[in-house]
Amino acid sequence: QTALRLDPNLDAAHTALGSIQLFIDWNIPVAERSFQRALELRPISPIAAYRYSQLLNWSLRGEEALRMARRG
Repeated sequence: QTALRLDPNLDAAHTALGSIQLFIDWNIPVAERSFQRALELRPISPIAAYRYSQLLNWSLRGEEALRMARRG
């Protein structure tokens, strides 16, 4: 969160925050927004795409998850 306060356009910080929101807080809607923001900032981010694919899979959105995993 400190990194995002200093620069709200850091895709890696959004990815890291999304991972915390997903794996620790289990806040899927908030984590999804973080991953989407990371991918807006860096569409070729393999880590953000992979983490987002995990979220989609756990949300029973299999086809989207597969597309996102392939993107990663």
